[in-house]
Amino acid sequence: MNYTHLQLIDIRPEEYFECIIHGKPVAQKRPGIRLRYNRFGVPYPQIYNQNENERAFFRHVLRPIVQQYHNPPLFFAQQPLHIEIGFFMPRPQNHFRTRYRCVIREESQLKPNFVHRPHIQAPDTDNMVKFILDAFNEILYADDRQITTIYAYKVYDNEDECTGRTYVRIKPTYRRRLPYNYSSFE
Repeated sequence: MNYTHLQLIDIRPEEYFECIIHGKPVAQKRPGIRLRYNRFGVPYPQIYNQNENERAFFRHVLRPIVQQYHNPPLFFAQQPLHIEIGFFMPRPQNHFRTRYRCVIREESQLKPNFVHRPHIQAPDTDNMVKFILDAFNEILYADDRQITTIYAYKVYDNEDECTGRTYVRIKPTYRRRLPYNYSSFE
């Protein structure tokens, strides 16, 4: 299990939802295939979700929090939504200074040339976004097709022990103007 706990920042039903999930961000994995046998001994493939444990954690923790404020889903079905997701990846050991052959995982012990380094390794940002959208489905919104705009970024974590976290903010787009002039694509 990569995620440890969920910290709710603010929630206002039908206005916005904001939270931080502590722990290393998780990417959506490809569907797995198992070989099963029917009662006659004939094999058949069975497709399963490899992220079911992490997804179940999200749903188990998030549902009671949302129910305190509003019956799920938090945003009604025909409401277009904007989602902002920040993935703060855990830092490797070589980003920190060592003292007496011991690595001190603190923000103040970061080497100067590693402070603002971008995270360009695996996992991919789009796979992590897919996991978050699927995990919040039917709890915060009726279906992830309601998401009309996504702003996502992936950087190294710079807070506390730099172990990773995910920031999520969801709000309706009915008051927002679209960020680009789409007529220029014609």
